[in-house]
Amino acid sequence: MMPFYHATYASRLPSIMREGLKPNAPKHWSFSREAVYLAEDIHVAFDFADTSDCTEEDYNSGIVVLELLGVPDNFYLEPDKNLPEDSECYEYHGVISPMYISKIMTELSV
Repeated sequence: MMPFYHATYASRLPSIMREGLKPNAPKHWSFSREAVYLAEDIHVAFDFADTSDCTEEDYNSGIVVLELLGVPDNFYLEPDKNLPEDSECYEYHGVISPMYISKIMTELSV
């Protein structure tokens, strides 16, 4: 199974590890739908967080990338409607439990 990646901010990690990834908690793009956004490419996930409309406090806490080994239910997984179909980016319309997080990365090697 190919992993998914979700980038977020270090300031959000304690809540994520307690409650999981929740759809748009909080919303970082004006066009976002109620979803957890995932990418097949780690660098794409990082770039989404790097360019989001987040608070300065979140951004300054640092970007972390979470590697997920699957999602709880593929029924709630669909292509990201904001991007071309071949983008390999997805929306997950449900909560992703912390047990699906296999790795937390604070630095990316190119």
